[in-house]
Amino acid sequence: MDASAVVVLIVGAVLSALLFWLKGSIDMLGKKEHGLQVQKGLEQFALSQQQSLKGIEERMTVLQNLAQGTIKDLSGEVRQLQNLMDNSQARGAFGEASLEALVKDQLPAGYYQFQHRFSTGVRVDCLLKFDAPLGPLSIDSKFPLIDYQAVAECKDSGERPQLLKQFAARVREQVRAVAEKYIVVGETSDRALMFVPSEAVFVMLYRECVGVVDEAQQKRVFIVSPTTLWAILNTMRAVLKNVRMQEQAALVQDKVQGLLQDVRRLGERNAKLKRHFDGAVTALQEMDTSVAKIDRQGDDIVSLELGDDTQEHLTHRKDGGIG
Repeated sequence: MDASAVVVLIVGAVLSALLFWLKGSIDMLGKKEHGLQVQKGLEQFALSQQQSLKGIEERMTVLQNLAQGTIKDLSGEVRQLQNLMDNSQARGAFGEASLEALVKDQLPAGYYQFQHRFSTGVRVDCLLKFDAPLGPLSIDSKFPLIDYQAVAECKDSGERPQLLKQFAARVREQVRAVAEKYIVVGETSDRALMFVPSEAVFVMLYRECVGVVDEAQQKRVFIVSPTTLWAILNTMRAVLKNVRMQEQAALVQDKVQGLLQDVRRLGERNAKLKRHFDGAVTALQEMDTSVAKIDRQGDDIVSLELGDDTQEHLTHRKDGGIG
């Protein structure tokens, strides 16, 4: 091998090595740049997560403060409600307001009156104004909350029966008052409703004081809760709606009958007018016939050839009348 060939081989080897080194350097630089980009992205992601967590922490703090304030306000309202329920007059007002809301929600105006005064001078919380067979129905609100709470909060099983008797006795007094005051002969029906504005009191009464409920029904007093009163009023509203529909149907039927009578009367008048019209047409035809006859006679007279004798006769008649 000559020297030139050796030089070419050496130069080729050197160039190959240089190219390999350059390629490796370029790959390392690319990987390093990619790694820097990845590291930068991770740092930005971590920063954004920290900011998100900080925002969530701030919102949680606001929500916690708001919840504490709401709980505090709710506790105050519960205490106010408890104080309200401890006052007998306030309980009565609460029961009347509940009764009024239920009645107004279910019945149309005109079918009830609040604080109605009877001829006896007694006022009832609500009087439902229905026609026979039900008739006017009295509803009075009673709320034996204190006696109920004594039974519900009692922890002594030996004391509970006595408290339950007191609760039943209290309800009996209220039933007797409703029967004596709000069932008025000649002004109401022979029954009345006693509204208990608490489902819990109502349930205890029907579960553990069945005798009181039976005695109330014998006195024609029916004890109702918000739920049962709502069902009764809803049924009454459906009955009233059905009655109004029947009344409207009868009214429509009367209107239709009146309309049919007007239609028959119109037909009679039309027939009468037709007869007059037919008579007028016949008279016009007869007039046309008479006119035609007169016209023909006129033509005959005009075309008539008069002689001398006739002319003298006409002249004589002109002087002294035609004979």
